Amino acid sequence: MASNERHEIPPELRDQLRSALDYHRQGKLKDAVAIYSNVVQRLPNNPELLTGLGAALIGLGRNAEAAEYLERALSERPGHADTCFALAEAYRGEGRIEEAFEVAVVGLESNPEYLQGRLAMADALLDMGRHDE
Repeated sequence: MASNERHEIPPELRDQLRSALDYHRQGKLKDAVAIYSNVVQRLPNNPELLTGLGAALIGLGRNAEAAEYLERALSERPGHADTCFALAEAYRGEGRIEEAFEVAVVGLESNPEYLQGRLAMADALLDMGRHDE
């Protein structure tokens, strides 16, 4: 089974996912998290869902919980830039600065021109006192 087939969203869950994404975009993060969590229970290894849930949890300041979901998403899609940078943000929120830097580097390796990744790495460097870099 191809990776994309493994992570396809079944038709019966697509409306729920659309609702979660709409809530997420509107800043209604508690509502988004509730829906993402429900769908993740049905599709526990879907990296898009795990990343969406992790990002929404970061917005709620639940960084440790976010990191768990984002780590799972990375295990399904190693080196995925968006997931790496979200995980770097979660780690920074938890004070795990060196880990934030390391995961940002991984994300930049997969997408060197990605501005968000450069910002994530710069934030971690500043937090580590490495201002010249």
